[in-house]
Amino acid sequence: MDEEFQAGTRGLRYAHHKGLAVVVMEPLRAGRLARPPEKVAKLWANAAAHGTPQEWGLRWVWNHPEVTVVLSGMSTMGQVCRKRHLR
Repeated sequence: MDEEFQAGTRGLRYAHHKGLAVVVMEPLRAGRLARPPEKVAKLWANAAAHGTPQEWGLRWVWNHPEVTVVLSGMSTMGQVCRKRHLR
């Protein structure tokens, strides 16, 4: 999604090639990717690896070695991590 929007993936690679830090803002599309369509949610539920939509979205961003930092606005601890990780 949005790989061709603004600088896109091509711009990401270009900036990295030039030695520039790459900052990704709103990696979850202002929360829209946290609520995937039912068809997508079913695919993820049956995947070999499990995670929340938020984890999948952030994982996708961090799988790009060119990314320096990710800025994602969060307003609750539940959005930051799952309770089992807080033990």
